[in-house]
Amino acid sequence: MNQTAKIQTIRDPRVTDLARIGMGEGFSTYTGHFEGKPAFLVDCGTLADMLDEDEVIDDAVTVHVFEDVSARSDYLEHHLKRASPGAIGRR
Repeated sequence: MNQTAKIQTIRDPRVTDLARIGMGEGFSTYTGHFEGKPAFLVDCGTLADMLDEDEVIDDAVTVHVFEDVSARSDYLEHHLKRASPGAIGRR
């Protein structure tokens, strides 16, 4: 992983080519590009809707940015496949 960023929404203009690949209770996960680089995004916006107004999530989306598509694929297959299969649509 090259860097991690926090943004308010997946509709941020720096995010392109979004494809939802999984979801859990209160979050959705996507692949896409962030500022032109391959990225994996975790959107907790739906979780924010379930919380009280006092518990608003300031940065609803975590963006993991990779050097290339191969590095992103390796992360998805080798890390998330074991750690959180629901994040990539597997149970």
